[in-house]
Amino acid sequence: MIADTSFLIDLLMKKEEAVKKAEKLEKENKGYSITTPTLYELWAGVSRSDADEKDEILDIIESQIIYGLDEESSLTAGKIQRKLLNQGERIGHMDALIAGITRNNSNKILTGNVKEFERVENLEVEDY
Repeated sequence: MIADTSFLIDLLMKKEEAVKKAEKLEKENKGYSITTPTLYELWAGVSRSDADEKDEILDIIESQIIYGLDEESSLTAGKIQRKLLNQGERIGHMDALIAGITRNNSNKILTGNVKEFERVENLEVEDY
């Protein structure tokens, strides 16, 4: 399972539903992975002077598998965006990249942003 940025932000903010989901995954010995676009979004949101927030992000991501944006995932993300645009819809660029990486790694996505990702064909979406 790949964790979307929304899940990690909720975890950092110690939102009860995200914390419970993380604890459940740990108890079941199931982990989650993250993507490089998620890393970008996390680091872009960190305050320059907030060392505690930086440490919390490092604690969350240090033991995770990180899937990168490769050529195949970029192509998949572009196809996702194009298909949605052709349907008169749109997905955020970072979400399209995360969806492309997730689909190419045969994973489902863990997100609080279900409405955004459930429009993506062949992508299993899990809420928390």
